[in-house]
Amino acid sequence: MKEIKDLKPSYENAMDLRGEPTHVCVCGSMLWNIKAMFQDYEISMYFLDMECSECGSMATAPTLPDMPEDYVMMDDRPKEEYDGEEED
Repeated sequence: MKEIKDLKPSYENAMDLRGEPTHVCVCGSMLWNIKAMFQDYEISMYFLDMECSECGSMATAPTLPDMPEDYVMMDDRPKEEYDGEEED
């Protein structure tokens, strides 16, 4: 992973993806630049507009009310479903 000082998007292929909340950018990145406020060592507020740290695309941040009823949290998924390795 890059150091934070090197996380500067190129904006060459940036798109406006705002509207439908998402976790993953179309470029494949899951790392976002957001504006947040902290209180008592926790995130107390954040803007819904977020920027992909890889390509610079704008997207809408997900919130708990956006979560589908049938969504399975990562910790609740079977370990054999995804072990962090790509299959060939």
